[in-house]
Amino acid sequence: MPQDRKFGILILAICVPLFIETLYFPTRMYVPLGVAFWPRLLLGFLAGCGVFLVIRGSLDAGPFDRLNPKAFIAVGIAMVYVVLLDAIGYLLLTPVFLFVGSCILAGKIDRKQIVTATIVAVLGTGITYLVFHDGLYVQLPEGLLY
Repeated sequence: MPQDRKFGILILAICVPLFIETLYFPTRMYVPLGVAFWPRLLLGFLAGCGVFLVIRGSLDAGPFDRLNPKAFIAVGIAMVYVVLLDAIGYLLLTPVFLFVGSCILAGKIDRKQIVTATIVAVLGTGITYLVFHDGLYVQLPEGLLY
């Protein structure tokens, strides 16, 4: 079975139970679209991508490349980020996550890459903090800064 088809089936296997879980979300009178609208929309989009991969995997019979190990490292770093986010906090952990992720995915590490990764980490964290915390009033994990 082609790897695209396997990944599509995995996506569908994850999306279906999560979508079913949104059926049990509480209703709020003050939320016009309902609290389950955005999760359902995202899960529907992901399920559509899974269906696309299943169909494409059944049509594509070409040779397949090996999976890049950097992708697994990036997923592992993202998992560690999610686990540590509440304890350490958004403002402290996110720049480190973005810097390390940029360096790992970039390939070669040189002075220019380090400067670029640093700028992306600091600006990316600052901009998203301003947009979500100050603009949209979303409570971000404060962690050690609390």
